[in-house]
Parts: sequence; structure tokens; C-alpha cells
Amino acid sequence: LLDRLRREFPAVGLWGEMFATHDVIVRRTPEYGIDLLLATSWEHHFVPQLRAYLQHLRAHSPALRHIAPVLSHDSGGIAEEFGGISATLPRYVLAALFTDGRTGLVQGVETGMTQRPGFIGLPCCPPPDFGAADFRAPITRINRLLDREAIFRAPATLRFVDDDHEAVIAAVRTDARGTPRYLMLCNLDGMHPQTLTVDTQRHALALAAQTATDELTGTPVTLTPPL
Repeated sequence: LLDRLRREFPAVGLWGEMFATHDVIVRRTPEYGIDLLLATSWEHHFVPQLRAYLQHLRAHSPALRHIAPVLSHDSGGIAEEFGGISATLPRYVLAALFTDGRTGLVQGVETGMTQRPGFIGLPCCPPPDFGAADFRAPITRINRLLDREAIFRAPATLRFVDDDHEAVIAAVRTDARGTPRYLMLCNLDGMHPQTLTVDTQRHALALAAQTATDELTGTPVTLTPPL
């Protein structure tokens, strides 16, 4: 079937989800001719496993191309999967900026719905609960950043700098010369603030004291090593 699709419809892309171990997926995807795989980051609720999964995606890109939505139509909602809607922005930042930039949302994520809409069966697609939260502005800022900066679509520019922190995932995006352009931090602990010290010398960041911009809010932030 796949060979016939390739012959008769060469411009059609094949998108699939493979239920197999990582090594089997790496081996079989080129053989099957799949152009785009579904990345299922929502299956990884704990930081060590999630970080390892993101590192796996980076290590095998661009040989394996993934689309990395925050959720899927048959997963739970943000609150159902991660304990509260406070996980919305960290999870979207990870899906959008720690991958190759191919991401998306299930309806209701942007308005903080505590349950995923019922896309299958009746009743279908209840009105969003706009009173829960409104994440549309920061999500829009992230999408504009993705559109503006090509380095977020280049896996080689991503480098983790969190030293396996138990609650925070942090990485930098570098330009073609290896100069850090963006520092990204996600606190996956929805109940407590966290502190992360980034060893700028060991990670070869060479950051001088400077003013950066918080891309989620647009506010200036002063960076003074050590971070």
C-alpha cells in the first residue's frame, strides 16, 4: 500500500504514530517511508523521562521528523494529565521550542479548560470555559517567535544546560556560530517555585551581563553570571 501511494501520489506526505520501542521506530520509519511521526510528550509526566524523550527527539532529527503537539484528541486535558492548568505554558514552551517547532494545540488548551472537549460522541465540543484562564497572548508570542527565528526549527541549535534538575528543564538555542541566542527554562513543578543555577563556564555559554527579554511577557530581564 505504501509503495503504491508513493508511486501514484508522490506529493502526498505520510504522517503516522508508531507503537514500538525507540530502536524499532528509528529502524522502521525510513523503511516505511513515513514523513512525519507523532511525538507523544504528554505520556511523560515526570521531568527525567520527559527530558530523555526530548533529547531522543533531538538526537534523531532531522532523520526522523516529528510533530509535537501538547496533547492529542484522545489524551486527557492539561489538568487531567498534569494536575492543573498551570502546566499549560511550560508544556507548550517545551512542545514548541524544545523540538523542531512543529506543534499544535487541542481546542480548549488556550482557554484553560480543565477537561478536554468531547470530540467523539455526544455531547460534542461544549463551549470553552473562558473564565478558567486565558493563555492566548503568551501562546501567540511563542508562535510569533517560532515564525521569526529559524533556529527553533534546527535541532542542532538545541543544547540542554539544566544538569538533570529534578523539576526544571533548561536549554539554550545557539546560532550557526554556536553563540547562545535564547535561554529557555521550564518549571514543571506546578505547586512550587524552583531555583536553577546554570554553570555558564562548564556549558560554554560565555554570557556577559546584559539585558534580555522575557519572550512570554515582553519585559526586560537582567542576566548577570553566574545564572
